[in-house]
Amino acid sequence: MTATRITGTQASLEVKRDLGLAYRFISHDLSMVRYIADCVHVMHGGKIVERGDHREISRAPRHAHTRALLDAVPVNRFDAQAA
Repeated sequence: MTATRITGTQASLEVKRDLGLAYRFISHDLSMVRYIADCVHVMHGGKIVERGDHREISRAPRHAHTRALLDAVPVNRFDAQAA
């Protein structure tokens, strides 16, 4: 992630925490989703095909589309620190 992206993400998370906000964050980038979301819903063809905690989904994806999204994340994807 770029420094600008990290700074923006940190600011959003601080506002979320301080104000008790909830976000609906839509992305194909599951490496970014892990920083934003507590609960993840993976959609394919307009339907939810998998849902769960971002750690569960990154460790043991059940749906082929989830696996494809995880495979698309650059090499250093879900390291042990994020789990």
